Amino acid sequence: MKQTPKLGYALVMEGLIDEQQLAKSLSVQKLHPTKSIGEIVSKLYNISEEAVESIFVRDILIPSFRNFLYSELKKKINTPDFDLLKAVPAIEIILGNYTRVTIVSKTFAYVDNLLRPSTHKNFLSKIDCSIKTVQLRTLYEKVIEFQDVVVEYDIQNQRITMENPSLIMEAKIRLNQIMKKG
Repeated sequence: MKQTPKLGYALVMEGLIDEQQLAKSLSVQKLHPTKSIGEIVSKLYNISEEAVESIFVRDILIPSFRNFLYSELKKKINTPDFDLLKAVPAIEIILGNYTRVTIVSKTFAYVDNLLRPSTHKNFLSKIDCSIKTVQLRTLYEKVIEFQDVVVEYDIQNQRITMENPSLIMEAKIRLNQIMKKG
């Protein structure tokens, strides 16, 4: 599967910012770690948040979920002679909505047998996402469709978790049925 780019790189590739502006934005982000690179770029260079978010969705969120689905299906099918990319040449994803969440927490440590807050803070940035429709388009022009798929995207680790992971198993079963009918 193709690795999805980071948002800053995607903004450079789209021509919204140049590499120097990205470097400056990343420096600012180090000073303000609760701010996303998209928020910083939007404020520094007067780029609409909608433009940044649409690039994020198109170049990062949807491809990440597509790669996640291929990866999970490949794990479930686990048959050496089965070519998943040939069997499912396309996965279409229609996003419903999403919410970006940043959680800031302090670390506590024992000092002189007392629990005290340390100067270290932890940041968790995630996106709670509702995907309206997922369509797996198969080799035999059949479509496996799921609606209202809820996922969480961990921004720092670029990791996706599904609220209902049994959808992967259902997709495997339906894909096997389609492939047998051929």
